[in-house]
Amino acid sequence: MDLLPDGSQESFIDSREERTARRTQHLLLAVKLALAFTHGALIVSVSLALGWEHQIDWWKVFTPAWLGDAICMVFIVLSWFASVPYIKLCLSEHQARLGDHNPSILTDILPSIFMGILSLFFMIFALVSEILLCSYLDRLQNRQA
Repeated sequence: MDLLPDGSQESFIDSREERTARRTQHLLLAVKLALAFTHGALIVSVSLALGWEHQIDWWKVFTPAWLGDAICMVFIVLSWFASVPYIKLCLSEHQARLGDHNPSILTDILPSIFMGILSLFFMIFALVSEILLCSYLDRLQNRQA
């Protein structure tokens, strides 16, 4: 015998679209971690190269930073589209947020996407700066040799 009327039981399993609600924020967090890790690896590779070698191939030394920049840029672009199924679900329901635990598309997701767009510009600027620094260090070393 069922004591609850039909349709009154809540579904404890989120829909497929609701599971994408925080993916934008998770990908942008992964960008921060990848950037910190790969630039830490750059510091280690620079310090090892300066300590052990007289002829340094700066293009190889900077490889961890460039790989990290590429990974970060891919994650940033993916973050723009990661929460689209949740946004579509919210728009179809005419709600800014579904449930109490999901983020709002107006105050959480869209500002994260906007910051992701700005982050891509920062990453492009950082990549160009790293390439110019590497080129300068390589020319400086070739002049001294």
